[in-house]
Amino acid sequence: MDPQSIETMMMKVLSEAKIEARLASIKHGYINTSFQFIVLSSQRISEKRLDKVESKIAEDLRQQVRVRKEQKLITIEVPSPSSQSLSFEEVKEKLRETDYILPLALGRTDYGRDIIIDLWQLPHMLVGGDGDKGQLNLLDLMISSISEVRTPDEVRFILADIEGNDLDKYIDSSYLAEYGIIKDFDSLIETMECLDDEIFRRYRLFVDTQCHNIMEYNEKAEMKLQYLVLFLKDIASIQHGRRKDFETYLCRITAKARAAGIHMVLFSTNVSADIITGTVKNNMRARIAF
Repeated sequence: MDPQSIETMMMKVLSEAKIEARLASIKHGYINTSFQFIVLSSQRISEKRLDKVESKIAEDLRQQVRVRKEQKLITIEVPSPSSQSLSFEEVKEKLRETDYILPLALGRTDYGRDIIIDLWQLPHMLVGGDGDKGQLNLLDLMISSISEVRTPDEVRFILADIEGNDLDKYIDSSYLAEYGIIKDFDSLIETMECLDDEIFRRYRLFVDTQCHNIMEYNEKAEMKLQYLVLFLKDIASIQHGRRKDFETYLCRITAKARAAGIHMVLFSTNVSADIITGTVKNNMRARIAF
């Protein structure tokens, strides 16, 4: 359907839902096209009524649709006709062009701008929400992004998949740290204890060489330090099993890990308060929500 036909259909659906509105603008994005309507009456529009509007438009278009309301404005997003998947091959060159230490390619905005961030600057990240497969794809993308610009001599990954096997494909990877793929609570806590010790070992090296962080140290030293990135696939099982120990080491590691070149990326499909506690949120300032 062309934009004018879609607009006419949307106006009809809004009218049937007894919502008086007029079109304010159409914004054509790379992924979505947004139709914005101004509500003309002062009536209260419930979430239930908006859900019905969303379902009806999605049914008519046979596409996924998103409807949201902010004050007097209703925005209806539909996939753009030119919307297409973004392959990792398309961003490889841009990853190499950045001066980021640990670059992560995360996708592309509605307006075609590639999203590439530096884990070094964050320096830790929490990924939460629905979408177990989507989170696993994101984890793979993060590993591929860093591997594209850093060698195994520069960075090593520590992978934790408690009672799972989704990360077993990395078991022979040259980027895998000596800890291997962590499969149980005790091994994870032991690994975090080792990382805590490694942070203080590196800080002693920095003091001896009058350096402030791993970058300055590697510029001077013959034996370079590797960046270490811990990917923990699902923290829900940890929080149910060894919360006290896990959160203790989480606080200790995140406090000084950045200068030492040690980073953590935690994933969780369960975002309830007993899993994503205040301690976790306070120490993981960078977040992605599914």
